[in-house]
Amino acid sequence: MKKILFITWDGAKQGYVQSLFVPIFVELRKKGYAFEIMQFTWADQEERGQIKKVAEENGIPFVSYFAPVRFKHLSTLAMMLGGAFLIWRYCREKEIGIVMPRSTIPAAMTLLAKILLSNIRVVFDADGFMQDERVDFAGWSESGFTYRFFRWIEAAMTKQSWRVLTRSEFAKVTLLKRSGGCCDDRSVFVVGNGRDEAQFQPFDAGQREKTRQMLGIPLEAPLIVYAGGLGVQYCPEEMAAFFSHVIRFRPEAHLLVLSAQTKRLEPLLVAKGLQAHCHFRYCAPSEVPSMLALGDLGLAFRRQTFSMKAVFPIKIGEYLLCGLPVISTTGIGDIDLFLRGSQEAFLMEHLEDSALVRAAEWFVNFVLPNRESCRRSARETGLKYFSLNQTVDQYAAAFQACEE
Repeated sequence: MKKILFITWDGAKQGYVQSLFVPIFVELRKKGYAFEIMQFTWADQEERGQIKKVAEENGIPFVSYFAPVRFKHLSTLAMMLGGAFLIWRYCREKEIGIVMPRSTIPAAMTLLAKILLSNIRVVFDADGFMQDERVDFAGWSESGFTYRFFRWIEAAMTKQSWRVLTRSEFAKVTLLKRSGGCCDDRSVFVVGNGRDEAQFQPFDAGQREKTRQMLGIPLEAPLIVYAGGLGVQYCPEEMAAFFSHVIRFRPEAHLLVLSAQTKRLEPLLVAKGLQAHCHFRYCAPSEVPSMLALGDLGLAFRRQTFSMKAVFPIKIGEYLLCGLPVISTTGIGDIDLFLRGSQEAFLMEHLEDSALVRAAEWFVNFVLPNRESCRRSARETGLKYFSLNQTVDQYAAAFQACEE
């Protein structure tokens, strides 16, 4: 059994460790890979305890360290140094053979720890391009020291890693270019963010009716669902505009928002007089599938920027597996390759108001009259491209390559 330490750096309200990675790691154990998790986070003790509980219930050792954010740059630098020591000590004590840092801050820790762990193999989970997201959405400058420092970390980790994981073909090509030709493209693997198809699945009409009644939504009312963050990259203004167009066509429609971050979207809906049609709910990860399955449509708007070409939107797979057709912007990761030409997806080249009107018309005139057939075809596409089994096979291929 190969022991692998997964290292991650997370915010206060991010549930993907227990909802995304734990199921993947559980399945990879069946293939001979035993994962342990080291998390650095500024989540409170209760949140960290919940993640630990889920991990350990699934047989995955979990350790968490608080990462203070009060003095952001100094705290991050201190945690990089302290994290490197913690990684070194953990690997020595637990006899870890492979380290898997996720994104650039854990990569920086690993680079430092690797000085004293010369025999350890590294699988760099590059995920998306963190520093480029900060340029696109947080005001960083490409010529600034912070951006250039993290680009250097990314390139150095790519060069020193035995294998590298990305979430899109674009990200793979970009990382190879940024490594200056020092990496073989056979060392970089594209993996997905697959979900457990037994957990994310359509519910029958009786289950949907019961849960809709709990939320005060009639069974036959058109219901649009959005799940996830609501930062500027997720286009809250366009989401509100889209829903206002749907309401013009179907005044009885509802919008269910599953998010801990509603302050950007909620005022926009209130300003349009739509608050009576909207439901905001923050769910535990285990509740999300049953909430998604209530809907007739899933929204997945994103700004079409450089960094967004490197992501694999988790919510699209969740929607499809739960039987929801989706409306998504083009140019986001490899989504175009999966969904172009699919009847259960409406891909938008831009988010101008005229395009939002056409998307609303597609939902009203095509999806709603064909709810059940759309539900079936969405599920089929979800199983084809976004299943947990497919993702596990992709990870296993990368780890098996480490042994060659």
